[in-house]
Amino acid sequence: MINQDDSYVDFTQANQDGMKYAYLRASQGASFTDDNFNDNYSRSIGSGLKIGVYHQFGFGSSIKGQEKNFVESVGNNIGDLPIEIRISYYGNYNSHNVKPKKLFNDVNEMTAYLYHKYHRPVLLKTNQRNYEILKKIPHAQFAITGKQHAKNSKFIGLSNANQIYDNGKISEYEMSAFNGNKVK
Repeated sequence: MINQDDSYVDFTQANQDGMKYAYLRASQGASFTDDNFNDNYSRSIGSGLKIGVYHQFGFGSSIKGQEKNFVESVGNNIGDLPIEIRISYYGNYNSHNVKPKKLFNDVNEMTAYLYHKYHRPVLLKTNQRNYEILKKIPHAQFAITGKQHAKNSKFIGLSNANQIYDNGKISEYEMSAFNGNKVK
């Protein structure tokens, strides 16, 4: 997971170190765009990595605003992987004050919009509690943090201790492991 806080990323070197794919943050909520998205996307092309793009869900933003922000941020630069929506609590938003029905309806609407616009499955990265709320959303795949939830996930978030490349080098980026079947 790459965002503007990661500074310069050498995607070719990351591939040589054993990384197989990278997700680039494009947008967050209805107004934030990642300052390095276009540069990172351009530099990732030809690196040998599979590239995905992600949007950080904003609980306080309208869904239409978030859809517009994402589309304006990425254009057609959506990479090779499912489009990801990251759903994690922040600030005053938590599992006690975010209503499950509203969360389901909002994420379902955005997932359907992105699926139909880009003809690509949508990966929802979230926790186990939200997975239980969102698991019936059509066209969605899931990335759930923690290996104990692996059977429900296409991607598994790795703890810091497990963020090591195949060659033994430690990663400085947030990493996940693919837990699905390769599409031919």
